[in-house]
Amino acid sequence: MLALMLTSKDHIPGGVGEVREDRHAKWMNIGTGDWDSQGRPSELRLDRIVRLDPDSIRREGAILPRDVFDRVAEHISG
Repeated sequence: MLALMLTSKDHIPGGVGEVREDRHAKWMNIGTGDWDSQGRPSELRLDRIVRLDPDSIRREGAILPRDVFDRVAEHISG
């Protein structure tokens, strides 16, 4: 399974889909979702893809809205 780092720390201003590169990373706002029990807006780190064994995952996941997923996929594929 492939995964991206998710954080509620704000690296970029703007709305869902906004992307920003800083000197350390490339981030995308993905908004709020079931992945955060406190309902905080979240961001994904786009420049670090992690390969995981599905049996090793301990945290609960959630489904991204399709339009957000498509934007993420577009940014990591090219």
